Amino acid sequence: MELPAGLVDAGESAEEAALRELQEETGYVGSISSCSQSIGTSPGLTDEAFKLVVVDVDLDAPANRQPQQVVVGVAVATRTCSTARIPFIYVFQLSCLSQRFSLCQR
Repeated sequence: MELPAGLVDAGESAEEAALRELQEETGYVGSISSCSQSIGTSPGLTDEAFKLVVVDVDLDAPANRQPQQVVVGVAVATRTCSTARIPFIYVFQLSCLSQRFSLCQR
């Protein structure tokens, strides 16, 4: 399992990049629920940072009934499921990201 991700293009916000990457990689259209502050991946070792953007996707919306991926040459299998059915290891990883996100907002 992998979450949609990508780089922020020049002149684009992290939120805009998240919506673009979601549509390119999965074909789904969503709306921003929240966005973290910048989170350093290895402070002191590199200046690399990311923002965690949470996007809500309405699977009943007309645009999401037959999603079409934009990325060419990449085979992506998209599956939807209830959050209760996400394997524990991913829940743990998302929980760690969420805790880090909460600490960064303080």
